[in-house]
Amino acid sequence: MATFGYSTDETTLATGWADVKSGNRHALLEAGLISKLTIYIDNLQTGHAATHIRGLIYSDASIQPDALLATGDAIAVADNAALAWLDLTFAAPLSSGAADLWLAFHADAAGNGLGIHRALTGGTSAYNADTYSDGPENPFGAHTDGTRNYCLYATYTAAGGIGKLAWWLSAAKWNSPWEPRPSGLLLPKRALATI
Repeated sequence: MATFGYSTDETTLATGWADVKSGNRHALLEAGLISKLTIYIDNLQTGHAATHIRGLIYSDASIQPDALLATGDAIAVADNAALAWLDLTFAAPLSSGAADLWLAFHADAAGNGLGIHRALTGGTSAYNADTYSDGPENPFGAHTDGTRNYCLYATYTAAGGIGKLAWWLSAAKWNSPWEPRPSGLLLPKRALATI
């Protein structure tokens, strides 16, 4: 597994996430399967209440968020949830080539108490109002640009790693003195000639 995005524990935070989505542009440097996003978040700020958040991935078009590529599961965030890294999962991994992608989050109408931790500068960010209950907009929609760098990163399995594993298993089969059989037993290769 590998990651890309921003994984530093920042102390500054932003609030007011009821029916809002936001994210950052990051580069995936190799083809892979993206399984989840992870965000540094609390639910202790003014107006806090039990809420939901989900991860989103958008394509990039000239340094702007564009088409929706993946919508994550609805993740419950308990009222008074302490600051922690929270996984935003996907029902199925997103397959992507090397590309610039927008890693984003989307909170529901009770999300004002969420504290999304971030750096004030160093990022390429975008946010807009987007009603959570009817799903994220596709494409991203009109938005406000910024330089915030949210504590948000993606976990992926490199496609090259999958290929290397398949090659190794194939090589191990042919170089091994044992031969798998349909029954699950391993028999010596020399014995196969007499069976």
